[in-house]
Amino acid sequence: MPSRHPSPGRSLKTSLWALLLTLLLVGCASTSPSSSGRSTGSTAAVVQGYEAAFNAHSPEQVGRWLHEELSWLAIDGDQVRVEARGRAAMLQWLHGYFAQLPDVRAQIETFHGDGRYVAVHECLSWRHEGQARQQCAHGTYEIDNGLIRRVWYWPVEG
Repeated sequence: MPSRHPSPGRSLKTSLWALLLTLLLVGCASTSPSSSGRSTGSTAAVVQGYEAAFNAHSPEQVGRWLHEELSWLAIDGDQVRVEARGRAAMLQWLHGYFAQLPDVRAQIETFHGDGRYVAVHECLSWRHEGQARQQCAHGTYEIDNGLIRRVWYWPVEG
């Protein structure tokens, strides 16, 4: 379960990886990509609503898109680590994350799949010590009755 705030000893890259996981939730509800990478399917409202809530830095609004029994999972090689279990734990973590990175923004670059599972490529951008930063990652979302139930994220690229 993520802590309220990334620990001081944690690298910025590790903290941003965790944020990328959160942002990739945006892509969970998509059914097919348009040329702009935005979803055109019936679950687009879930993806777009989550992305808007995340980019507004509103854990309360984000919670509208998350299943009560959410599982956020990080994949690294042959290891799978639970980053958050339950909507309440995820929202608590987001409060600290948004406080630490007040200008972070998410953008889903691509959506793939339809129905219950959706794969995404998502990029986060922010400023650190005056420098523009960006990290991207791949994730897969499971949608259950219009809510994000599980998310699997792979390590940040680059």
